[in-house]
Amino acid sequence: MSSISLVTTASRRDVELCALQCESVDRYLTCYVKHHLIVPDDEVALFDRFNAARRVVVPASQLLPAWLRPMSRLLQHKGQRYWWSLRTRPVSNSHLQRILKIAAADAFPESRHCILDADVVFFRRFDLSMLLRPRHAPLFEQMGDTDSPDLVQRARTSRHLLGLEPSSLPATDFSAGIAVWDRRATRAMIERIETVTGVEWVEALCHARNVCEYMLYGRFVQDSPRHRLEHATTSHARCLRFGLPAPDRATIEAMLRTADDSDVACSAAGLTATSVDNLTVVLDAQARAEMQVA
Repeated sequence: MSSISLVTTASRRDVELCALQCESVDRYLTCYVKHHLIVPDDEVALFDRFNAARRVVVPASQLLPAWLRPMSRLLQHKGQRYWWSLRTRPVSNSHLQRILKIAAADAFPESRHCILDADVVFFRRFDLSMLLRPRHAPLFEQMGDTDSPDLVQRARTSRHLLGLEPSSLPATDFSAGIAVWDRRATRAMIERIETVTGVEWVEALCHARNVCEYMLYGRFVQDSPRHRLEHATTSHARCLRFGLPAPDRATIEAMLRTADDSDVACSAAGLTATSVDNLTVVLDAQARAEMQVA
């Protein structure tokens, strides 16, 4: 039977945003099995309050090989915590979260996984049954910025890890705040990486730089005749993004009113604390209005 779960990776700096996300998931999302919230082992206590009947806080160590360990917080660099091993150079927390998303989509038993950035907040009902097999999994893609060196480097890294030929075409950007990954495709992608690199896939990603988990998955699906048939490309991310870091309440309300029918969430990434508070107030007021109508 087809099933789908939610996957969010987070750390202590995301606690308040996770609170907003979890509340919105509980309020608006249906037809998912479990919401997996993956955090560093020594931060589990900060997220314990989010455990619920359909949500579980997962220590990162459950998804990582034993040889990859967190470094002391005293050794942070530019606000980034690092993980170390005897096999590779240290990797940052942001790099590790990319690895954890892939590990989760492979390890958790649901047939598909909806990967959520920690800053994604839902404002509209979203029935995830529309994402189940035998329906096609949506694969978000858009033409990347040809002047972006980061995008070019991420594309180059993905091609190298997957053993693909260099491309002269502009890089496609597969990054999305809400992404749907098929477990079979994720497992096949991991096997491809291990075949190409000759080492365990986690080690291969630790060695690599400029890794983008969405780019890896998207390029693999595009190159796989079998898995490409199970996906349908789309340029609609379903997730709105604010153009300014400090929108006031009126701006947030206006933006939500202009949302397309298929938009179900917004991203709080980069918003100031005051704007996040404004967003919370707007969403609470919207929820109360919906209850009165019902």
